[in-house]
Amino acid sequence: MSRRCVQVHRFIVYAVSAAHAIATSLVARCAPHMQIFRHVLTLDVLAERGASLAVDRTEKKQQAALR
Repeated sequence: MSRRCVQVHRFIVYAVSAAHAIATSLVARCAPHMQIFRHVLTLDVLAERGASLAVDRTEKKQQAALR
């Protein structure tokens, strides 16, 4: 994985982690219902998968460009 790709991946992971921490804090304070918390966790998992897919696509494009 290229250095730039690693930097982008780290940025996405940090942004998702920060958003998750904020959302968890808000849920704990404002509406401590488990159903809402599950939605927050689901969004977090989807965001991580999206970040991984973006990195995979970038790697595939780079490999194709090298061929």
